[in-house]
Amino acid sequence: MSTTSQLTPDVAIVGGGVAGSALAITLRRQGLDVILIERSERFKDRIRGETIHPWGTNELRKLDLYDAVVSQAQAQPQLLWQTYRDRETQDPYRWADDFPNVPNGLGLGHVALQETLLAEANREGVLIKRAASVIFGRAEDWIRLTVALSAGEVSIQPRLLVGADGNRSATRAWMGGKTTSDPPHHHIGGALIRGLGLTTDRIHQAFFEGGFVFVSPQTNDLARLYLVCSSPRAMEIQSSPNPARLVVETFRASLPDGFIDDDWENLGPVGFFPNACVTVSTPPSRDVVLIGDASGHNDPSQGHGLSLAFHDVNVLAGLLRSETEWASVPDTFHKLKGAYFETLRQHAHWNERQATETGPEIDELRDRIARSREIDPTAGGFAGILATGPDGLEATPEARRHYLGEDLSAVNLASAQSLQRTRISM
Repeated sequence: MSTTSQLTPDVAIVGGGVAGSALAITLRRQGLDVILIERSERFKDRIRGETIHPWGTNELRKLDLYDAVVSQAQAQPQLLWQTYRDRETQDPYRWADDFPNVPNGLGLGHVALQETLLAEANREGVLIKRAASVIFGRAEDWIRLTVALSAGEVSIQPRLLVGADGNRSATRAWMGGKTTSDPPHHHIGGALIRGLGLTTDRIHQAFFEGGFVFVSPQTNDLARLYLVCSSPRAMEIQSSPNPARLVVETFRASLPDGFIDDDWENLGPVGFFPNACVTVSTPPSRDVVLIGDASGHNDPSQGHGLSLAFHDVNVLAGLLRSETEWASVPDTFHKLKGAYFETLRQHAHWNERQATETGPEIDELRDRIARSREIDPTAGGFAGILATGPDGLEATPEARRHYLGEDLSAVNLASAQSLQRTRISM
């Protein structure tokens, strides 16, 4: 195979999934010459995040992609958060009551989202190289990518290389980035189910002793069920002859009798993954930047993955728009990403024990948190993080103590009354 052409775009993006395509669209709208390189010939369904928290929909609106995602990817607006405790339906929480500027989340299929964004990138004039492999290199201190396609090789020499190629990023490995995984505390599993008959305008969260089921409804009576439980329980379900049935039955056992239909079918694989956050460190660079999961992925049981990807795009696009010289952009972005990622990482750690552990100590912890929310329903801003995102929050030791109610006096705890209203506090 011989080299057939040489291209010199402003930006080359490796990875045409959610983060890469959204960035390509945004930079092309800013007048930049962009090439997008995607390894797969078609996207395949896997167990991934398929809900966008309200703060993520706000990021979509900033990118002017919200309407396209809703209409073309058939994303389902989720206006409410519906919880079930002790097999009883609780009063639903309406996002717009407290956050009128971010009134809803979205539920959608990951593949539909990927294809929608890639098609939009093509309409915007992004040059897309699909079913392509990449060899990374440098020539005279410039990045030189050799992209292999069925029709031949293309040599690409960009001003800036963006790695948006996921948690096993080849771009990250080439630039010398390193990953560090936190010790896992619990596991999260996923299953794609059709026919549960769930109301689609809300997230459903059903609690049981030792965990919860989080359900993001989609169109066509589809729903991705996420089961959060202890690691031993996850391995037990995963190794069973019919793990999908166990996931659905765990959900059913946490709901009022007759709440979901019996005639359901499993449409895909069932898999469990550790909840551990993975952080990324990068060497100084003037022309390589990582976004999305390539630059770190949060505890999946918190559900921030897609929202983080869109936030990354907004932050990086803003830097490239405001800076004439781009040499400082990669290090600046990685520093900013590290800060808001760490906020989400620490918040996830604060929630680990009460997510799946049981016993008198955990009961006391949950009781203290509930009582502290009567005094400060916002928990210093962290109780609304699904709506507002991490910006403006700092996960200090003092913030942690306040979030967990450890800074409340015995008098305050004794005098606090039961919550009159359900609030989201993940």
